[in-house]
Amino acid sequence: MYLVFALMGASALLLAIGYYYRAASALFFVLYTYTFLLDKAQYNNHYYLICLLAFLFAMTDANRAFSIDAVRRGLSSRVPAWQIYLFRLQIFLCWRGQDQRGLAGWRAREGVVGC
Repeated sequence: MYLVFALMGASALLLAIGYYYRAASALFFVLYTYTFLLDKAQYNNHYYLICLLAFLFAMTDANRAFSIDAVRRGLSSRVPAWQIYLFRLQIFLCWRGQDQRGLAGWRAREGVVGC
């Protein structure tokens, strides 16, 4: 298990600096999802969001600007707008769902307190 976390840390570092971005993001997605699915007792909805975002990072061109790959390969610094909107939509859906559950719990507690 130490090897899994060491590889995950190394891939996260490579992902952060943008060096071999596709391979690093795919490896991070696989390893993080593996550790997430391994233990049900440590479930947190933020961990699920990280799995989803890691998958999106592996599928999009987020290494176009401010990365070593962009400098090394001379990539354009423009990212297609649909990829940015995809990340925005994913975060919005996660936070909106949490907001709805929070409001439902708040309304239920308010009804109990008011009685």
